[in-house]
Amino acid sequence: MNQILRSGLIGLAATALLTVGACSGSSEAKGDEEPQFVEDMHDFMNEEVDTLADEIWERQGWVLTAKGETKLFPTDDAGWQAVVDAADEMMAVSEELASEKYSLGEADWVTYSEGLGVAAQQVKDAALVRDEQAVFDAGGLMYQVCLSCHERFRTYGGYEAE
Repeated sequence: MNQILRSGLIGLAATALLTVGACSGSSEAKGDEEPQFVEDMHDFMNEEVDTLADEIWERQGWVLTAKGETKLFPTDDAGWQAVVDAADEMMAVSEELASEKYSLGEADWVTYSEGLGVAAQQVKDAALVRDEQAVFDAGGLMYQVCLSCHERFRTYGGYEAE
């Protein structure tokens, strides 16, 4: 293996989790069609959460090769601002995830949604001071919240994840 991707693996795993994650229901569980709330969640995860997570994770970490190290962090004001903006949007998305529409009254769901918001705030705070290690660590926390939620909610609204 020529390359060791410290951050890339996190982003890749998170993308896979969010794409096929806990919110895509199996039609075998309850008939041929998923209910609208399952479709809404799947769409929201793919179009909002996954997109914002990628905007954060793709701007952090290091690529190590035999030739040396390449940083993936922003190198200019616009790049750092993009991280701040994505973190701001992720905080708003986490509030929406905590709503009854998506939580379906599950207290744990709300807790994970709030945790996502906390991690996004940490990403923003670190990006504002351009602290690469803190951005990386907060991005890792965001990933852990996502992973934990997907582990806890293998089913969503009674529909088994694929």
